[in-house]
This record gives sequence, C-alpha cells and structure tokens, in this order.
Amino acid sequence: MRPLILQHLRPCCCWLHIQLGKLVFREEVQEVCKNGVFYANTLRNLKVEDLSMEFLELKFPQAYMPFGVGTRICIGQNMAMTELKVVLSLILSKFSFSVSPAYRHSAVFGVVIESEHGVNLQVRRI
Repeated sequence: MRPLILQHLRPCCCWLHIQLGKLVFREEVQEVCKNGVFYANTLRNLKVEDLSMEFLELKFPQAYMPFGVGTRICIGQNMAMTELKVVLSLILSKFSFSVSPAYRHSAVFGVVIESEHGVNLQVRRI
C-alpha cells in the first residue's frame, strides 16, 4: 500500500498568473497540472463576494472544524481527544484487525491517497 501523502502537483503551473480578487478552486489547479489545459472562462469574472456562503460550504467540506482553531479553541478539546485515545486503545486491546482477502487496491488521489472502494477489515475478538 502507498503511504498517505499530499498529492504532488507537477511544476507545470509556473506560467499560470491569477489576478488579485479572483477565486481559484483546488480542482481547477489540479486539472491544469494534470492535463496542461487551462479553461480561462471558468475563472473570468468570478469574485468572492458574488458567491453565497452555502456554495462555499458545499465546495469546501474540509473547512468544518468542530473545536475551532488557534486562540479560540474549545476548552473541552483536550478532554475529548484524550477520551478518544482511551476508547481507541480499549478497542485495539480487545480486537484483532486484518485486511480481508477480497480486498482489491484502487487508489484515488485527493488530499490524501485513499481506496476507491474502501477497505474491508476482518475483526476478531482476542
């Protein structure tokens, strides 16, 4: 299996210049770097203030941060993370996990490399 890494973008985008105030989506930059083709009409006349918040929330699901960031983090974040570690260690101490023989590897490239069809695990009580 390949390690979980950020997707490497080829340095073919050095010719790409974007004006200040334009909004660029990661998928469009990826397409430029993969195919070498840039569709200028997708970015023409697109400004941040023209977009609704619902559109931005749908476009960037990874922007959801339940505990906050920086100096405004939730005071219960450390307690919740410690509780998760305890629960995970209890599960790992009582069960054995192995990859199913029916598993077939098919990588999908995104923020991390993930399996297209998921990973089937066999769980056995120890």
